[in-house]
Amino acid sequence: MMEEQEKQIMDARNKGVDEKMDARNKEMKEEIIARIEKMDEKINARNKEMNEKMDATNKNMDEKMDARNKEMDEKMDTRMERMGARMKVKCTEDKMENKMKKFEKIMRNATTTGSCDVTSVPRTIQPPSNDGQTLWSSYKKQFEAAAKANL
Repeated sequence: MMEEQEKQIMDARNKGVDEKMDARNKEMKEEIIARIEKMDEKINARNKEMNEKMDATNKNMDEKMDARNKEMDEKMDTRMERMGARMKVKCTEDKMENKMKKFEKIMRNATTTGSCDVTSVPRTIQPPSNDGQTLWSSYKKQFEAAAKANL
């Protein structure tokens, strides 16, 4: 009987210890969960802060890139305009040089032969104006002759 009483006492003690351990485990579990939740809140707040900073930095970089691109476009436009102007000047210079060579050739002919070769000088023939009194067929022939001579 003694043994049975001792066993009951031991069982009761073990039951009390188990209950205390279960209660302590429950408390610890709740503490751990609370700490994890606090850490999650801090992490989420920090992530939000970092995302806001990154968004602001990205916006700032986009603005700077847009400004730089605009500046580069303006510089490129200016350079293209200058290049176009230079090309026009060069084209005009080339035309003037060709005309000058033709003129010099005519002048050399005039000084060596004593006469000016006017056949090399381009000329245009103007047809008479149609006054309404000339026959159409006559005016047409004069116009065609002037056009042919000007080719």
